[in-house]
Amino acid sequence: LTPYPNGDHTVVYFTSDADANANTNPIATPAAFQSTTNPQTIYARVNDLVTGCYLIVTFQVSTQLNPLQFTLSGEMSICLEQSTVITVVPTNNNFDANTASYIWTYKGTVLSNVSSSLSIPKGSGAYGNYTVTVTSNGCTSTPVSFEITENTTAFAITFEEGCANNDYQLTAVIDNQSNATYQWTGPSFDTTEDANTIILKSAGTYSVKITTTDGCTSTETTTVNS
Repeated sequence: LTPYPNGDHTVVYFTSDADANANTNPIATPAAFQSTTNPQTIYARVNDLVTGCYLIVTFQVSTQLNPLQFTLSGEMSICLEQSTVITVVPTNNNFDANTASYIWTYKGTVLSNVSSSLSIPKGSGAYGNYTVTVTSNGCTSTPVSFEITENTTAFAITFEEGCANNDYQLTAVIDNQSNATYQWTGPSFDTTEDANTIILKSAGTYSVKITTTDGCTSTETTTVNS
């Protein structure tokens, strides 16, 4: 509108090129206009009050959902020696994850990471409450909270019991026993060369806590009758 001095022109808005050229069906209240498609093309008719000529220019109106809608992907229950990556995933592509900005916090402290993915390291210090806030096209989401917890049910434990070498034995079985450690509790027992097997000295309730090399732990209990 730079070529037109103030007071020498008017601007009227339309939703179609035909209406703009015919100067019919203008948008009555542009400031309160609600688009019917997203994005929507608007036709602005610039009328020169001196010559009676007019010019039609177009622009697009885009409606951005606010608050921004997204989900979080990634494993949020991890073992002590496991790490994870939490990623913001826009819902129905309602914003561009690559151009948006991000604020991540851990226990109320803002983290240095500003990308759509947050790498969470292994160790008990990673457990706790996090938030992420997304800003895109001038819209800012409400903070979304999530919690990283320790996975204490990463694997199942079953028991086998029976006699061997005149001893009554109890064995804890998991899918991958390589380099796992076993912590047994119970009324009375002896350990064996195999950490997953004990020799029972009396009936009662026995428990075992197993820790794998990636820090995953699981505990199971069984009752052995006399």
